[in-house]
Amino acid sequence: MAKPTRYTTEMIDYYTEQGWWDERTLSDLLDRNAELYPDKEAFVVYNIEERPEEVKRATFKQMKQMIDRLALSFLEMGLKHDDAIICKLPNCLEHFAVRIAMEKAGLIHVYAAIGTGEKEITHFIKSTNAAAAVTCRKYHKVDHYEIFDSMRSKFPQFKHIFVIGDDIPQGAISISKMLSEPIEQRYPEGYLDKFKMSPYEVSQLMATTGTTGLPKLCETTTNNLRCLVNPGIDAFGLTKDDTGFITGFLWVGP
Repeated sequence: MAKPTRYTTEMIDYYTEQGWWDERTLSDLLDRNAELYPDKEAFVVYNIEERPEEVKRATFKQMKQMIDRLALSFLEMGLKHDDAIICKLPNCLEHFAVRIAMEKAGLIHVYAAIGTGEKEITHFIKSTNAAAAVTCRKYHKVDHYEIFDSMRSKFPQFKHIFVIGDDIPQGAISISKMLSEPIEQRYPEGYLDKFKMSPYEVSQLMATTGTTGLPKLCETTTNNLRCLVNPGIDAFGLTKDDTGFITGFLWVGP
């Protein structure tokens, strides 16, 4: 279990008693929405920088299917609870799905901004003992797969590189192929429940910015995100009928 370093048992109990923290994970919330509002649009993603004409949409039911297929595939490849996976992607449907799939599979999501360079990626892998990465082949004229591929010889435990899109280099694993295979049909309903991260566990590591030194990696639980988001929901009276518009990188997850 990836227990947060900062929080004592007394602090966790207090936050839970106050109602600030609870037992629900991101995947629990999405599964609930997939059950209650299966055909309601969950995400609309525009790729303005690379393909302005491209728009991708997914309902809650479709997102749940994507997440479950990725989570089961990660487990079938031998990834274990608390394994760290570096995610270096622009905003896209796959990024959202991968983030929650990691939580469902019990993996730690290590966020790397799309502009993160080779020096910082080396630091992340060394610091987290990362077992894999999820990235794109090329974005902003940079070959992101190549950066990760160069790490294999330096770190023996760093074995898998998952790539989104159609341009899949030799040695990479296609996220699109993983999403196209109905792997969930081989497993009973609720199979992933025993693997998923607790909302009290560290499920994400986020990098600091704005310094000249190497980034620091900050522990984050689902309950940390809840405290970040819920006050805004309450203050603005947001409901299921509202639409959020995000223009920056969605670094904390959906």
